[in-house]
Order: sequence, then structure tokens, then C-alpha cells
Amino acid sequence: MKNVCAIVVTYNRKMMLDNCIESILSSELVPDSIYIIDNASTDGTKEYLFSRYREQIDKGIIKYFCMPENLGGAGGFHEGLKLALESNYQYFWLMDDDAEPEKDALKLLMLEAEKNEKNKCFVSVATDKEKNELSWGTGILLNNKTYIFEFYNDIPDHNILLAPWAPFLGFLIPRVIVENIGLPRKEYFIWGDDVEYSSRIWNAGYEIRYVKQSVIYHPVLKKHKIKFMGMQVTLIDAEDWKQYYGMRNDVYTFSRQKKLLTMLRRIIFYFLVWKTKGMNFKTLPFYLKGLYHGLIGRLGRYK
Repeated sequence: MKNVCAIVVTYNRKMMLDNCIESILSSELVPDSIYIIDNASTDGTKEYLFSRYREQIDKGIIKYFCMPENLGGAGGFHEGLKLALESNYQYFWLMDDDAEPEKDALKLLMLEAEKNEKNKCFVSVATDKEKNELSWGTGILLNNKTYIFEFYNDIPDHNILLAPWAPFLGFLIPRVIVENIGLPRKEYFIWGDDVEYSSRIWNAGYEIRYVKQSVIYHPVLKKHKIKFMGMQVTLIDAEDWKQYYGMRNDVYTFSRQKKLLTMLRRIIFYFLVWKTKGMNFKTLPFYLKGLYHGLIGRLGRYK
């Protein structure tokens, strides 16, 4: 029986991917296979991998799959899990190509997973390489209230750190859960697919837990802190086309779940991002279309 399959989605970042693969291969617990899902890279990723890791590819430790087009992170994880389900892996470990797991990251996740009867997902904590600042605001549910943490040492040393949602970054999910709830929605393309998938996990009666000691190094997202209605709000400074997907997918998810207050908060969040980025009316259509497409359910890759 095969136990763990790592699934890494990549697109035009072959050197980051190389660091990710090296980190996985040097782990204290090495997965049975590493599935590389290449979203039709044009930077020579395939040629690089086959020259750099020929031995591991020949042995089946690394399995390379090139998609016919860029399917985004959501499509990449959808296809990766679908391919991995065809083999008898019992756990799937998901991450992007800019992730670098610590040597014991997978081992610590598996220690938790194997004593919990395969009814829970366990996730690594993503930080900078100094294990100081978290890669993004990390939500943890404590005493039925969600707290957002921005620094690693602020996360409580608690045996149970429930995650309302968790990114596909060091995300360990048992086979039985995937078989029950299905695959990530590929039509989300990027951003928000992990939020929707996390909600499906919880709605099916399973749990998602962070394991604080299991750490993955990941670049810290560029952020802006602003005051809004007396509260400090942290905004993610990413390209406007990415904000389109975030707005669209969040609006779609929360409107269909009838979480209208959460949806309204996310709409305000994205327009605050637009305001903070300079209120450029040339970029406003990304946000307006994201809102409109989310409401009417027009998903897929933005055309």
C-alpha cells in the first residue's frame, strides 16, 4: 500500500520548484511519490526537471505531468488529486512550487494523522525563513472565535488548532475525505479555491487542524495595514488581475452558502485594496467584473 503522495503545482518558476523538490526529498519522511503538475510552463521546466532529477523520475519517485494549458492553482490541484487517486495513496500532501517544507514537516503531520482515524486534515504553518512572520494572516478557531495571527510565536502552543480554512500549502488530506467530498473546483482558477474546499471539508463533518511545529517556508505576501471604521485591516497587495479572482470566487462561494455578511465584508475588503492601490480607474473593471461574475456565477479563466 502506498501511503503519501506529494502534489506540487508549478508554473514558470523552475528554480523555486527545484528548491521545493529538494526540500521534500531531504525530509525525514519522504513521500512515496512527488507529483509535479506543470501548468504548461514556458520557461523550460520540463527540460530542467528531466536533466536534474532523471534518476528519481526513472524510479517513479517523481512523476511529471504537463497540462495542455495553464489551469491555475485550482485546476492544477484538481488534476493532481484526480491523477493521484488512480493509485493507492492514502494521503495527499498539497503545496505550491514556492513552498520549502522543513525536514520534519511531513513527519509531524503524519504523526497526527495516523492517530486520528483518517477523519481530519492537518496543515503546516507557513512562515518566512526566520520562522517569524507568517506568510499571510492565519486564521485559527479558538473557543468558537476566529483569531488572525501574523507572527509565528503568537500562535498558541495548543494541541488542537482548528483552521476555519487553510491554504493548499502543506495541506495533508486523507484519501477517504477526497473520495467523500470530491476534488477542488478547477473553475475557480486561482484564489479562493482552498476556502471553498475547506468549507466542504467542514460541512462533511471533518476537521482541519494546523500543526504549529510543522513549518513550511514560503515568501511573505506584500501587505498594507490601514484603519477602517476604527479597526486595523490588513490588505494583500497583489496584481489587480489576481484581485479579480479573489473577489469573484469569494462572492460566488459566500453568496451560494448564503453567508451574506461574510460576502459583504469580502467585497469591502477588495474595494479597500483598490483604494489603497491608488484608486486607478483603469483597474476598477477588475473589481467590478469580479463582483458581477461572482454574483452571476461566471467562473473559469478570465478572458
